[in-house]
Amino acid sequence: MKSMSDINEILRTRDLSSLQDIHISVLRNVTMELMTPFLEYEALQNGFNANISYGGYGNILEDVLGKNDLLDDTTNYVMVFLNLNKISPNLSRFFASLSKDNIEREIQLVKQIIDGTLLGIQKRTSATVIWHTFELPTYPSYGIIDNNMEDGHTATIQQLNKFLRKMIAQTPSAYLIDMNACLMRLGSDNFYDPRCWYIGSAPYTNQALASIVSEEFKIISALSGNNKKCLVLDCDGVLWGGVIGEDGLANIKLGQNYPGNIFCDFQKKYN
Repeated sequence: MKSMSDINEILRTRDLSSLQDIHISVLRNVTMELMTPFLEYEALQNGFNANISYGGYGNILEDVLGKNDLLDDTTNYVMVFLNLNKISPNLSRFFASLSKDNIEREIQLVKQIIDGTLLGIQKRTSATVIWHTFELPTYPSYGIIDNNMEDGHTATIQQLNKFLRKMIAQTPSAYLIDMNACLMRLGSDNFYDPRCWYIGSAPYTNQALASIVSEEFKIISALSGNNKKCLVLDCDGVLWGGVIGEDGLANIKLGQNYPGNIFCDFQKKYN
């Protein structure tokens, strides 16, 4: 991963005027502005000039339902960061103190927020939605027995992610980023920044932000047609009989019945 100083130097010295603009709106209930240089850098690497707008802190529903320029016909991508610790501290931090009824009420509250946010985005813009899953607890409320519990802390958040996955699958032009995959690759010590979380509700380290943005641009790059695929075949003895380098072009057996000729096998099967 390039250092922040290297990224800032590249962005400072590179002429972006000739690049295609993409407009990214970030809806969040935590501080995500620190991801800006990573977004701009990945956009540059993919041939884009990223114009990034952030919704109000903790005002996701207000942003999708309100009248502003955050979501409109010019928006290309909407990135949603819905941090569970902010919308349901009970599920995130105080799970063991909740009754089953309270847990169910909290689950329904989170589902309503997800549903309302998706619906609001669709009403405002046709942009591609990139939503980020809830992270599983590093230290589950029930400790080592939590993984044995069907309704434990980890299982409950997995249930929310399952619901989120279902909603995204039913939403046109919506995609899911698995935050837990990024978390597993880096480990929690490298993924979370307790100091920045305490000071400004910014949960992620630079390493985490770089990893998350990399996952986002896998989607953006694929949708933009920037991904290239190459199929490499060893054709000797597969598409034709013989080896061109040894037998010469005139002596290869093309379309004849020989072991391994896939065209002949196809003809015999379907003729």
